[in-house]
Amino acid sequence: MRLTRRFTRRKQTKAHRYVIVGSGTAANAAIEAIRQEDVHADILVLSDENALPRLDFGANKSKSQRGGSGQGDEEDEEDNDEPEPLSSALLQSYNEWRRHLSARFEEDRPLEFDVEKNRVLLGDGTEVRYERCLIASAGKPKHFYVLDSDRVSYALKDRVNTCTTRADFVRLDQLAAGGAEEGGEIQSVLIIGAGFLGSEVACALATDPRNKHMKTKLVFVEENPVARTLPPYLAEELARRLSRAGVDVVPNRLVTSLRPSGDDDDNENDGGVTVGVLGKDKPEASLDADYVVLASTHTDPATTLRMGRATRAGGGLERDEKNGGLVVNSQLEAVSGLFVAGNAASYFDPYLGRRRVDRYDHAVNSGLTAGRNMARSVHGAGKMKTYRHQPLFRSHLPGMGVLIEGIGEVDSSLRTVGVWVQPPNVGTGQNGGRGMPYERGVVYYLKGNKIMGILLWNASDVLESARQLMLSRPEMRDNLVEELKHTISLAPSDWLHVVST
Repeated sequence: MRLTRRFTRRKQTKAHRYVIVGSGTAANAAIEAIRQEDVHADILVLSDENALPRLDFGANKSKSQRGGSGQGDEEDEEDNDEPEPLSSALLQSYNEWRRHLSARFEEDRPLEFDVEKNRVLLGDGTEVRYERCLIASAGKPKHFYVLDSDRVSYALKDRVNTCTTRADFVRLDQLAAGGAEEGGEIQSVLIIGAGFLGSEVACALATDPRNKHMKTKLVFVEENPVARTLPPYLAEELARRLSRAGVDVVPNRLVTSLRPSGDDDDNENDGGVTVGVLGKDKPEASLDADYVVLASTHTDPATTLRMGRATRAGGGLERDEKNGGLVVNSQLEAVSGLFVAGNAASYFDPYLGRRRVDRYDHAVNSGLTAGRNMARSVHGAGKMKTYRHQPLFRSHLPGMGVLIEGIGEVDSSLRTVGVWVQPPNVGTGQNGGRGMPYERGVVYYLKGNKIMGILLWNASDVLESARQLMLSRPEMRDNLVEELKHTISLAPSDWLHVVST
């Protein structure tokens, strides 16, 4: 296997059996699958990274705990033999929402694909020919409405964290540890965005025992955190838990600008960040913080892939205008010999329809499927595998005692039926749920009588049951609520309470 950095000065023609674009999780999984099928595979990886991503099997001790100085954090930790350690909570957030985005390509020098001639043209003019090619290139975090993270002022580069790379998460951890050069003067952190990632980062910073000197504020445009996924009562519960954990929760605020605090250029490094916000029925105001975190949970697929003339003349690569990404068939093949995996792929789910998923679990499993199919199609050794995996996501909030897992389409705009475990003597309150302590439950997302998705709240032990239920394409019959109450076994019947939205 060869790993090459793209924009070398030598213009040449290369030929390889397998070419993989990207070096993130999906690419790494595909390489493993190809190696299993083709031990002596000739693989070329096209990437801007120096090394393939490594797996973190557990949290390392923080630098402050090891006695390190915290210096040198401007280096790219991805390139070091010994990557900077992360606290357990931030490591889990990075693994789930960002690890599969480790490869990034320069927008002004895109790759050009000529699928009729099985070749890729690099930005420097180099031509790479292939027998099988996999596009597993990274996306980038979505922007917050009018706030473009790519255009943040250079003067704020040390005060704004975009939560894009592992190095960004290391800097967050160093703020909490007080070990970074800037950490000693950071007294307040403002996190923009209350999706899963924003909520996780806020919880991790606010509950870190090393972090008592720092105030944490979470600002977002919705009514409650994770409001686009969780049913309203559960989003309210999450907001209450964040507040109890020490997070200042500020809902219904649209962030419109970021600018350096103060006008004294001589003290630019000592200044903070002024965040312009617009509230409902309120004039534009500003919030001040020493450090700002842009925590966009979801990503846009890579925009740097360009089709060559031969491709545009023929069938070529089809983009999914609704979901983003490149359209593939059930074997993750876009056109003959060219496969797509990870968040770059728009694939057809036989139960949920066409979708694009930017989750770590999907990156791993789609990469494995694509790699196996690439090798089998080259050698004609076995039937190509259909991608039927139902991707899972996890959101860890250990500081609040919450673990959220979801499968399928989990969208708060759908009808939901939640089944919650509560002792028989605990009242359910208004609407069957308000005031009830939500410690363990399952939420079903419905379209008509059809289960579209399942969310588990502190119920990891029934994850496999939920996955099998989704694979069975369930449709409920007459007494829907009563049937759902016993679909996944959680507790005795008199301990189960149902909350519907």
